[in-house]
Amino acid sequence: LARIKAAPYAKRYEGGKAAPAAGVTGLILTLRHALRDLPLREWFKSNEGRRADLATWAEKAVGALLGIGRAALAMHKRKVEGNDKAAMEEQDQLGEEVAVDCRGHVVLSHEGVMSAEASNRATQRAVVGSWLTIKEVSLALADTSASLPIGGGCKGDDRSGMLDLKLVGEMGDFLVKGLVESVHNGALEALAAGLQGLATALLKLTPGNPAFLLPKRWLSSLLGRLRAGGNALRWLRRSTGAAHVVASLLLAESVNGGRSPMLDDALESLINLAKGVVDGA
Repeated sequence: LARIKAAPYAKRYEGGKAAPAAGVTGLILTLRHALRDLPLREWFKSNEGRRADLATWAEKAVGALLGIGRAALAMHKRKVEGNDKAAMEEQDQLGEEVAVDCRGHVVLSHEGVMSAEASNRATQRAVVGSWLTIKEVSLALADTSASLPIGGGCKGDDRSGMLDLKLVGEMGDFLVKGLVESVHNGALEALAAGLQGLATALLKLTPGNPAFLLPKRWLSSLLGRLRAGGNALRWLRRSTGAAHVVASLLLAESVNGGRSPMLDDALESLINLAKGVVDGA
């Protein structure tokens, strides 16, 4: 965990060949194997004396994953989108060409032909490396929510698990933010898988647990931003992630069975939104 947290992520790509290799993906894969293979849930339930230590370990694990995931998402956005002036100036200075086609897919060459003159190797490494890191972080967060007991209170109270309400809230916020901001289909699919896994685990909790309400909160927040219109409407393009957020949360709800209040809310909001677009056309 210390190596993941301290990995010089930006320097790995910004510094070229001389930058130290962080080995981030391998470290995250090792953590994923530990989450899946070690009986962490059983240890937490059977050893009251070690619960505080295990909860602290879980907090550090999630913190390390979110830290490296946010760094990867920031680099991915800066290198691929180039929407703000600073990013555009940086690309001009470095002679980089980073483009996105009509569907939001990254274009690393002209007409599919790679040449030394038309491409920038550092940019390619940054784009590919960042989305691969986002992918592994997302899947690791799904493994975390499936493998560790989730509590509904704050750290240290009677309802706490290895993951408390604050931690799982931060996990979901990162996944939703990543889906909204990423334009790489590989990253979108992994982020969606991570969000579905987290939401599935949360919806298995008792309805009285505050963490049970988080998936509905994430969905309501997104639908509210879509209803407000403006730039948020571009998230509904098939190459961006708003549809993945909605689908992931609704799939998690369907896996757990029972009533489907999120499905009802989503359908009503999206149908009304579609009607407003048609009426305004």
